[in-house]
Amino acid sequence: MKKLILLSITFIFILNFKAQMAITSSAFDKSTQNMSGYNPDQLSVGNSYIVKEIHIDAQIKNQLAEVRVTQTIFNPGKRDLEVELFFPLPNDGVVQNFMMMVNGEEVPGELMKKEDARQIYQSIVSRKKDPALMQYAGYGLFKTSVFPVAIGEEREISVTYTQLCKKKNNSIGFSYPLGTQKFSKKALEKVSFHANIQSNKEINNIYSPLYSINVNQSTKNYAEINFEALNSLPENDFKFFYTLEDSDVGAAVLSYKPDRNQEGYFMLMASPSVELNTESVSKKNIVFVLDKSGSMAGKKIEQSKKALSFVMKNLNIGDQFNIITYDDRVQLYKNENQTYGQTEKNEALHYVSTISSGGGTNINDALTKAMKLFTNSTNPNYIIFLTDGLATSGEKNEIKIAQNVLKANANKARIFSFGVGNDVNARLLERLSSMNGGLTSYVKPHEDIENSVSELYNNISSPVMTDISIRFNNTDVRTTYPEKLPDLFSGSQLIWVGKYNRPGKSTLTISGKIEGKVKTFNYEIDFESEKDLGVNNYIEKIWASRRVGFLIDQIDLNGQQKEWIDELVTLSKKHGILTPYTAYLAKEEMFAVEQDFLIQESVQELEMLDYVVGEQANVLRAQKNKMARTPSIIADGSAEIISYEDEAGMSVEVRNIRKIGSKTFYHYNNLWVESTVSEKEIVTAINIKKFSPEYFKISNNQSAKMNTYLSDKEEVVVRLNGVIYLFNN
Repeated sequence: MKKLILLSITFIFILNFKAQMAITSSAFDKSTQNMSGYNPDQLSVGNSYIVKEIHIDAQIKNQLAEVRVTQTIFNPGKRDLEVELFFPLPNDGVVQNFMMMVNGEEVPGELMKKEDARQIYQSIVSRKKDPALMQYAGYGLFKTSVFPVAIGEEREISVTYTQLCKKKNNSIGFSYPLGTQKFSKKALEKVSFHANIQSNKEINNIYSPLYSINVNQSTKNYAEINFEALNSLPENDFKFFYTLEDSDVGAAVLSYKPDRNQEGYFMLMASPSVELNTESVSKKNIVFVLDKSGSMAGKKIEQSKKALSFVMKNLNIGDQFNIITYDDRVQLYKNENQTYGQTEKNEALHYVSTISSGGGTNINDALTKAMKLFTNSTNPNYIIFLTDGLATSGEKNEIKIAQNVLKANANKARIFSFGVGNDVNARLLERLSSMNGGLTSYVKPHEDIENSVSELYNNISSPVMTDISIRFNNTDVRTTYPEKLPDLFSGSQLIWVGKYNRPGKSTLTISGKIEGKVKTFNYEIDFESEKDLGVNNYIEKIWASRRVGFLIDQIDLNGQQKEWIDELVTLSKKHGILTPYTAYLAKEEMFAVEQDFLIQESVQELEMLDYVVGEQANVLRAQKNKMARTPSIIADGSAEIISYEDEAGMSVEVRNIRKIGSKTFYHYNNLWVESTVSEKEIVTAINIKKFSPEYFKISNNQSAKMNTYLSDKEEVVVRLNGVIYLFNN
């Protein structure tokens, strides 16, 4: 099969095949042994075949999905294979009309309920002494009859079925069990996914937590989703969500509460209507502040002029604009902001072409003057600020510059800063953007300034809703990120994460300005309780990543404080979030070290933030900003080997930290120990022999999601439903 729906095709058979998952019955394996003299029980799950490609196609109308999965499998061995396929059914929603084809011919099969399927999974796990399938105990199953795969031959397996997608509040979730691919020992040449969504209501807020999907939506009732990965080995099931509602602004809230005594985590997604995108774009006021000091001479100034010309050519009719250039002195293009039109565009482009470089760098006066150009209009205000150096003229103290600019910002202008090269004061740029609700980007030497500026401008060119405020009733939310809510732009999506204290029904209220007028939207939502299945557990790590980025930002701008560093260490260890300041966690001996020692390690590493100029200074700030803005956990759903970027910006893989399910585990004393389990608790853990009656009893008494922690081949210490177990071999 090309991949997807063969999700659980587990070939446990003779050769070294690799695919999604192939399962064989005891009778089938005994028959094989009698005919060939080979004992299939000697093979672990997924050790007999190769999967070349998988393609999944889903046609979704309102809440019903018609899914077709195509997978190509190959027999690389020295014997013919007689294969019996088992496909774990998607665990979210109702599956019907299941049909499997092999080389275009239908293969008879049987749909099995979860209870009956569990017995098969457990039988194979017990017989093979391989726990890999335990993660699907609790899933349904499609079981086929036997078919042959000759030596050196391929078989194209296709599966079709219909699935009723799960709906909660106004959010609809689609899930495909793609995670079975991790049983392959060889990366798949190609994995691709395509979906068309059609609805009578408007489609909004399409989001995937584990995969970086491409979304194309040309009309409000139709959307197309695509994903492709080459030479990859996906470990996570393919999931995405979307909302259906007819509103100028669509919104959805996903939530997760890990325990009754803990706060919950939520993620709010909001996006403007497709029709609103095209019809109700607000006019904006934008000022381009360009450093033309002597250090910008040559390629930098020419690229900057091209970037400025790009912005000028792509303003919207009716926008207000102006240009400030500065060296020692500050020069204004026009005394008043200009209303954009064809004549104004041509004049501005001519002015840009005449800009030349020379002199010092007076950042303070340039930005405070830019703030004075904004009036009390209802339009949103933006500054695109570009510099390649330190403040060498006028006010030079970075804290005073930031305070002066904030004081002058009476009309809530957002500053988008670009640091060009390695000679900028990175911390000053962070202060300016953070205090004024914008973002900072860093352009490396020899990178194209025009590309960086044009990418940013394309994202902010068409504001739809500004001055946004969000509130809930019946629950309190806190530690929300981003702290300052951004504007909502055409074709964009606001993702806001935080904590909540009470589960249950609530009303979400979003207010903001659309075309200068305040509008309010209400949505009925339901915050999850600890009794729910935890399908949204990834939200906790997204929140933790943003919180870590925030803590680093606070330490960078305001200095080290013990409570910030303590929380930084705690979150980093629990979730396996490695940064240049917590990279010591990759050393195995650090797992059992006391918290105070870990804090001292971070105190030393955080001294790197004292560097505010140079390549390392830029890299460290760019890493922090990336953490604060990342909307998903994993880009391609692959098996998550923990990695991080070091202080030089190089990717470092860590082998003694790994993810199993939604939990983080550390390798310690030949065990994989859950991050929240202490060294003392390991000693008190209940020892459970794998494949024993107690092992299967635990599986029967918990959800399929929790059975993931019983599926690892190595010895694992994990906390399940408040009890700590050691699953040993």
